Order: sequence, then structure tokens, then C-alpha cells
Amino acid sequence: MKTMALSINIKLCLIMFFTLYGVHIDMFSQTTYTSSPSVSSDTSCPTYDVPSSCTSGTFLGNTIKFRLVEITNTNFVFRATKCDGSAFSQGGTGFIKESSVCGVVRGNDNINSGNTTSTVSIPIPSGFDSGTKHYYFTLNSDNGQRFHGGFVSITAVTPPPYLEFVNCISAPSQVEQGTDLDFDFSLEVFNDDLNYFINALLVDENNASNHQQLSNTFRLFTLGNIEQFDLSKEITLSPGDYKLFIYGNGSGNTSDDFAHSGSCSPTATTTSGTISHFRSIEVLPPCSENATINITNPQAGSYYNGGLTDVTWTGSLLESDCLVDVYYSIGQNGTKYEIEYATSDDGSEMWSLNNTSINSNNVYVHVEYQNSRSNGSIVKDVEGPFTV
Repeated sequence: MKTMALSINIKLCLIMFFTLYGVHIDMFSQTTYTSSPSVSSDTSCPTYDVPSSCTSGTFLGNTIKFRLVEITNTNFVFRATKCDGSAFSQGGTGFIKESSVCGVVRGNDNINSGNTTSTVSIPIPSGFDSGTKHYYFTLNSDNGQRFHGGFVSITAVTPPPYLEFVNCISAPSQVEQGTDLDFDFSLEVFNDDLNYFINALLVDENNASNHQQLSNTFRLFTLGNIEQFDLSKEITLSPGDYKLFIYGNGSGNTSDDFAHSGSCSPTATTTSGTISHFRSIEVLPPCSENATINITNPQAGSYYNGGLTDVTWTGSLLESDCLVDVYYSIGQNGTKYEIEYATSDDGSEMWSLNNTSINSNNVYVHVEYQNSRSNGSIVKDVEGPFTV
């Protein structure tokens, strides 16, 4: 297995490390509920009575017990029985109450004499995604007596919100230094709505301190909605091999983290267990890296009185693979005046002197590659002075 370590200094100096080409299947994660006693396990038959402030008398023990028998997508289902397994000798009403025997009634069931069970199904409370709730079963018998069956505790746990790729990163595998990298992807949030700053990070696989932030885009993510990103950024990193990762700075009850890979590949595994998706991108030297230009016309000392002339040059002649700007100035370092910008490096550009108001013997013509070399130096030639 090929591995690499990346450490990226992002918000609060967060350090993450990666192992490439891990295998992972993201499972959709929602709130999970656990109970004590566990599902389908009875509470112990309570051996104590509970004095009541919410109704006259006392809730008696030693008679009934109950359990949580099922958790559906929408309900908690409880079932009560006599402690000795016998049938109820009196009719009555069974209640599920929250927090105490005097708590809010969440559901009830009519019990007939001769029944052996009482089943009460209650909706899972809206917003119950963390913490613990205690549920009590009480029985109001038709003969006026009150009974209780102890309590069941239910705990809710919801993972923090996280981002997952819906559409994988689409980007070219190569880009020249000094040119724009265009890329797109889409993300979805899970477990809760969340505000995120989405960072696109181009990271040197051998030296994580060598990286460039390509975006820091704010989005409000809502459950069930897919957010599309179409981004572009000029690449300033030196030529080499890089990985493009998508990272989220969140708010609220989430941790800053890389977007989960979903079904996208290739992937990288963080030490926190997050499987993230990346795109390999090679940054190439600028097309002008080893290029040369030598202007052959006009020549210094030439004289022009309107008309047309060809600006010509020799050198690398990279055609449309590397564009040049052709312009003139009054004085070698004077203001630039366009002859033709972003034209093919084909060695020739027609210049109409009739369309200018030049009246000078200090005219210079320039041919310059639009892209600098990787060290930042400009590749150009200038010729003059001549008279127009």
C-alpha cells in the first residue's frame, strides 16, 4: 500500500494525517437509541411503593413490570405484564409517563380483565437527538388502586454533522503554474443543518506545509439538499505532484473535518477515521519556462509614416500553446498600448499604424509571454527606438 503523511495548518492549527488508497464505505448515520434495561429486557419487579403528589394515594409496587419491546423509525413501544405472569384481574388504564409517575402522559392503553399484557406505543419526541429520558409505566385500576412498574431509561446519541461528496471532484490531471485550475464537486450534509466554510486545498503529497488554499466559500447546508461548487483559482505552487482535498470549517456541534468520500475514489484516511476523497493534480512548469523571443521587425532606427507593418519575431514559436502580448510604448518603459493581446506565438502580428496617433522617434515594440517562468521572471523581447 502506498502511503503518505500530510499535515495541514488549518483553523486552530488542526493537524491531520493521511494514508492514501484506503477502502471505505460510508453508511448514512442518524440518531441511535439505547435503553436500560435493554430492548426486550424486563425491568425488575419494583419492590417499593411510590408516594404520589399528583394524585391521592400511592403507586404500589410488587405487582407489575414493563419493558421497551421495540424502537421503530417513529415510535417507542412498551409492554407491561404482571410480575407473576398472571392475567390482570381488574380492568383499568395503563400510562407511559415521562420523568416520573406524575410526569407528562405520553401514551396510554385500555386494559381489560383477563388481559396478560398492556402495550403502549408513543411517538419518539421531536428533537430527541441527545441525552437521556426516563419513562414510567403506571396503572390506574378500575377498583381505584394505583400501581407502578418502575422505569426504562432511553439514551439518544447523534453523530455531529458531517459533509459527504455526492459528485466527486472533477478537475484536469495537469495544470500549468500561473494558469487557472477549474474544478467542481457537490456536497451534502448529514445529521443536521450547518453553516460551513468550504476550503479547497492543493497539497504537496511529500511536504504538507507546501499547499495553496484555492477557495474559502461559505454555504448554508440544509438536510436533504445538495450544494454544487464550481470553482477556479490561479495556481501559484511550484511544479510538482499535488492532491486536491475539500475541507469544511463548520460551526455549532461539529468538528472541522475533510468531506467524507461517499462513493468517490481515490480516498485518503485521516487518523480520526474520516475517509476523504481527493484528486491528483500535476502542476506543470509554465509554457514559457524555457521559451525565447527575438524581435526581427521593426528594427531600431526604422522610420514609418502610417500604413501597415508586420511585427515579427523568432524563438520558440509555441503557437497557441503559449500566448503572447504584442504592444508598443513611447519610451522603453512607457505606458503599454495594445497591438494584440493573447495572440498565438506564431512569429507575426499585423500592426496598422493608421489607427494610432503616434508622432514620436522614441517608439518601442514588445512581444511578451503572458505566463512568467516558474521563478517569476518575464519572458519577452523589446526593440527600438524607431520613428512613427
